[in-house]
Amino acid sequence: MASATPRRRPNRKPKAKTTSSSTPPSSPPVTSQLVTAIRRNDLDAFSSLLQTPKLDVNRRTPHGDAPLVEACRYARLEMATRLLSVHGANVNVSSSNRSANRVGLTPLIAACMALQPKLVTLLLSQSQKRMPDTQQEKLVYIDGLMYTAASVYPLSVKNAKEYQSLWRQALDKRHNLEATTAARVDEEEKKRIPTNEQPIELSHDGFKLILNGMLSYNSLSKRVKVWTLILMHLLTPFASGAPLAADKRPVMEECSQLKFFERITGILCRSGTKLAFCIFDRTDIEDDESYDEEIEFHLLISLFELFLQFFAPYARIIRDGESKEPLGITESFQRAIKPVKQLWTLVNAALGSMDDAIATPQRFSLLLHLLQVFEQLEAAFVSDEDMTLVKLFGVMNRFVKQEARKKRIKMFVAEQSHLLHTIAATFPIPASFVDKVIPLKDSVDVLIRSDPKVLGMDLYSFAAIPGLIRLEHKVDYLAMLAEERNGSVSVSISRASEANYVDFILQQILSTSASNLKGEMNITLVNEPGVGVGVTREFFQIVQRCFFQPGLTGSSQSRGAPPAPHVLEIGAQWLQLARSQNTHDSSKKRNAKRSRPTQSSGFTELFPLFDFVDEQKRGVLGIAPRPVYISKQVMDAKRSAKSLSLSRKDMLVDPSEVDALKKVYLCIGRLIGLSIRNHQPLGADFPVVFWKFMMRDGSLTWESYCESSDVFKRSLQFVLDHDFDGEPLDMRFEYTTEVVIVDEEAKQKEEATDAAVAAPSNVTMSMEMELQDGMGDVEVTNANKAQYVLLRAQQFFFGNELVYYKKIRDGFNDTIARSDLKLFRPEELRRLVRGERTIDFESLKKNVVYSRGALPSRGVVQRFWEVVESFDQENRSKLLTFWSGSPLPPIFGFDSKYRSMNAVGLAINAWYLLISVLTCCCC
Repeated sequence: MASATPRRRPNRKPKAKTTSSSTPPSSPPVTSQLVTAIRRNDLDAFSSLLQTPKLDVNRRTPHGDAPLVEACRYARLEMATRLLSVHGANVNVSSSNRSANRVGLTPLIAACMALQPKLVTLLLSQSQKRMPDTQQEKLVYIDGLMYTAASVYPLSVKNAKEYQSLWRQALDKRHNLEATTAARVDEEEKKRIPTNEQPIELSHDGFKLILNGMLSYNSLSKRVKVWTLILMHLLTPFASGAPLAADKRPVMEECSQLKFFERITGILCRSGTKLAFCIFDRTDIEDDESYDEEIEFHLLISLFELFLQFFAPYARIIRDGESKEPLGITESFQRAIKPVKQLWTLVNAALGSMDDAIATPQRFSLLLHLLQVFEQLEAAFVSDEDMTLVKLFGVMNRFVKQEARKKRIKMFVAEQSHLLHTIAATFPIPASFVDKVIPLKDSVDVLIRSDPKVLGMDLYSFAAIPGLIRLEHKVDYLAMLAEERNGSVSVSISRASEANYVDFILQQILSTSASNLKGEMNITLVNEPGVGVGVTREFFQIVQRCFFQPGLTGSSQSRGAPPAPHVLEIGAQWLQLARSQNTHDSSKKRNAKRSRPTQSSGFTELFPLFDFVDEQKRGVLGIAPRPVYISKQVMDAKRSAKSLSLSRKDMLVDPSEVDALKKVYLCIGRLIGLSIRNHQPLGADFPVVFWKFMMRDGSLTWESYCESSDVFKRSLQFVLDHDFDGEPLDMRFEYTTEVVIVDEEAKQKEEATDAAVAAPSNVTMSMEMELQDGMGDVEVTNANKAQYVLLRAQQFFFGNELVYYKKIRDGFNDTIARSDLKLFRPEELRRLVRGERTIDFESLKKNVVYSRGALPSRGVVQRFWEVVESFDQENRSKLLTFWSGSPLPPIFGFDSKYRSMNAVGLAINAWYLLISVLTCCCC
């Protein structure tokens, strides 16, 4: 999180100033001498110092070191024994040496860190009185234990065997030293088991101590996460692979009490309240929790994880007080989350008071995310509590295993909220939650305008609610992701030779690495300095003109007069430069390309790339169909067999052409994604089913593929309604298509003679092609007619170009991640690429910025707009092209009212009218 809040540190006492004096320095205190003797292992000096009258071995040195702690830290067993047995040293006294970072270090922890089992046993055998709550030392003791465990536990349990042995001995302590005979027998049996195979047991007092430390008022997320990990390891609530049955009991009885879960949600509510009100009263901030608000971010998420890690396995056995009967899954969950649901009132009041962008919007987006997940779980439990618990248990079981495998704790808020995202995606959003957030639409808009990143971090699921998230914010979020990446997409265009536009763009886009494709886009016009969005608009206008014009046979220049020789030379030089900058391909790939060279005009020979789906309506686009070729020899064989059915093996395929087309359509997919991220329409109208295919929408049906033809849809409906058992039809898994018969012998003769007088060697005729490999002879029956209809509908939409549609989708996903596509609906993607055709000059007129302080009332300005208003749409498009580099208006209009604070520079933010020279510009 970006924040200007200064880092807060604990108050420290100023160092005492040293003064020069002729007086000799006084001898150090006895406790300091005692600590020095322990560190030097000087037993004689140590014994002599113990004879000092009225010696208090529990007193700390001026630096904060305690003698017993130092004896344990340096593994001085004999010295520690004498301190405990003769002088009654207190095993609960901890170090307070802040300069050496030993605040809260106790003798027991020091002995564990020194790897001295005998010393640990000696300390555990001492009579330990419970420290009263009023003593401040108890808090220091708990903090020291928590921090040490957080540092030592990953090594003690996961790696070194010697650590495991020591920890098992420390956790398997006995309160009664006078063990019974049976206990002694058990102890003897336990000794026979290898140390690394003995079960780890946690005492009830130890569990309460850990719980009190985690849920204390000054707890931190790292403490909660690490000790939750330890408790999951010791209690193993997920070991059985299913939630605990209602007639079972947990290892710790507290885990079956409603108060246990209410205590967690109560602290969670308290943390959420502090976050909403910016109550940052902490002074013990760690280096990885640099900002005040981040402490509550991390703590809130950690407490949520703690709650679910205990609720999922114990949901069936939760009881209220002394009651013997469980409450039930749904009731126990509803009663447990009551404190959290109180945050709704607070969030509503806070969001309702926001009018403009705020500095830290994630304070409220995280609370909304948390409330959303609790609402989802509650609604799912009410609907089917057993199935919901099984799903939740599976999610939490995987989460616990993933946490145990982590090498370090992730402290970024975006990485910590993974569990929230997982649960939000697992369960549906209930109608009750939708009813609560719809009135907050304007407030949610403010949050996203403040920082588009909250859309991906916390408000991801809100995109599924129609009308809640503006399309502008979704695109701004994609642009923000690109801005934060290290790489970039750099394209240089030389407008000296329009004939090379296609090759310029293809070579540079295809040579960009996958990581850079998701970065920002930098467009350079060679020898034409330009900055701002106008250059980007002009580039995508070139893309639209060169790639997306239906029926186009090449670049626009190829249809006009041939370019001058010097222009061709410049274009060839820049094209060669673009190819030489292909650092993404390995040397192996470059060698492969040399073995099959491609001429500079090779790509344009593959045009047209797109055509109208319906030539009469001339609106929606699709990939231009490619002719199907078969040889004359195959045709003669079919005639001899009296068959007009073809298989895909009979087709003549040019591998080099297919490979070139795959590259072209891959590049087009990338350009479509880049245009969306840069808010630049392409004027290409693809049908909704195309965008569902791009999003891998699993809801596609055969009707979706036939939406452009009602006649064809009715014919397929007839197939579905027909009873093939009662009245069989001569139908197979085939479709009729036009094929071109290639006569190689005639072609050779044609090449040997004058091509102008030779008869054409290719003939076109209709034949039957199999819908799927190996299914050409399969008859349509009642059992398979649904499969036939689906395959036939897919063939109707894709034709023989399915592989090229998939390449567009691959290129599209190279620039926009599949997870981010879930933010959009197919209709929204269609609008972004198609753009608006009608130019609203009234809106432009309201948002123009006049130079030199001119006013709209000035005569020259009024006459300018009078002329513009007399233009038709064609002339207005030309004016807009002159003004901004593209004839298409901005996707979201000329007003940037709803754009985010971080979207500056991503779209046209100001339309300038330079009065002095009667010209225009945009930036």
